[in-house]
Amino acid sequence: GMQRRDFLKLSAGIAAAAAFAPRARAQGTLKEIRIGYQKTGVLVITRQRATLEKHFAPQGIDVKWVEFSSGPPMMEAMNVGSVDYGAVGDSPPVFAQAAGAAIVYAAGQPITNGQGILVPKDSPIRSIADLKGKRIGFTKGSSAHNVVVQTLEKAGLTYADIIPVYLTPPDAGPAFANGSIEAWAIWDPYFAIGETRQNGRILVNAREITKTNSFYIANRDFAKNHGAILQQIVDVTTATGQWAE
Repeated sequence: GMQRRDFLKLSAGIAAAAAFAPRARAQGTLKEIRIGYQKTGVLVITRQRATLEKHFAPQGIDVKWVEFSSGPPMMEAMNVGSVDYGAVGDSPPVFAQAAGAAIVYAAGQPITNGQGILVPKDSPIRSIADLKGKRIGFTKGSSAHNVVVQTLEKAGLTYADIIPVYLTPPDAGPAFANGSIEAWAIWDPYFAIGETRQNGRILVNAREITKTNSFYIANRDFAKNHGAILQQIVDVTTATGQWAE
């Protein structure tokens, strides 16, 4: 699991996101906050404990939760303004920035566990070099995509040495279980499920390959117009993470 210090770093960078609008600008009337989340991380616990709902109810603000299977579609939703705030891995916001998306970084935390590359238990793949020519499943533009690239580089391989199979996590699980992909780059909880229920063996732990992070992203207009609300969201999320520890 993550260390307590990781949660404390959630507040880092929030001032920059909130500073897009002068304090003199009216915050405006906000009736609903739309939070994008995945099946992992502090936001799952925050949703389960309804800590944001309890915090914002006295202000007359509702909280709506929108689930995504991975980060890239969340970034697309945030760009068009249908989601205000959410948590993703390190790669989706980079791709979104490159496409000129209307997003800002609100906070971040290191990921110390729960991501890597799985192979079947009886697979002949025993080293990174054995991935050459193999079908590796992962979500395009996700943190798992980055882990694959970094892993290959560590073994002196290139992206052209493998056969990438772009799959969302719900589709990749069955593909891994039935052998149509020979390796699966993925994050928790799918990483744990793949190991415990789908006969997986950990070939690579991401923490052994590269430093990975989780980022809390906000829609740019939301950050500009509701900086004080954004600060509160980060504060409540941080407190929930500390409770979880």
